[in-house]
Amino acid sequence: MSQAEEWRRVGDQMGSLADRFKAHYRETEQDEDTGEEVRSALRGLGEALDRVFTSMGRTLRDPEVRAEAKETAGSLASALGATFSELGDELRRVVQRPSEPPASPEEGESAGGDQPDRTGDDG
Repeated sequence: MSQAEEWRRVGDQMGSLADRFKAHYRETEQDEDTGEEVRSALRGLGEALDRVFTSMGRTLRDPEVRAEAKETAGSLASALGATFSELGDELRRVVQRPSEPPASPEEGESAGGDQPDRTGDDG
């Protein structure tokens, strides 16, 4: 499966999951008491998120925080680059490794696998 197909599949699954959440929410909303509780909880969540994002906005306007965030992003990019580079090296080693055919008893090897046949050796 191609990368685009994989991402399309993820998107389809996320959409399906969202539809299930909507259906369950609508069922809950039909119960008047529960529906009001859910709406109240969502309003509270919305207000809390507003406070969080307002705080984040103020924080990100701080020049020291911006500099630290930029440095952190650079470190993350370097770490990811090193990881993918090592992964690429390892994949190249695996792909370039010559395949070794399985040993057969007709070729004079012992039943012990990679051990040479020492029949008649003194040692």
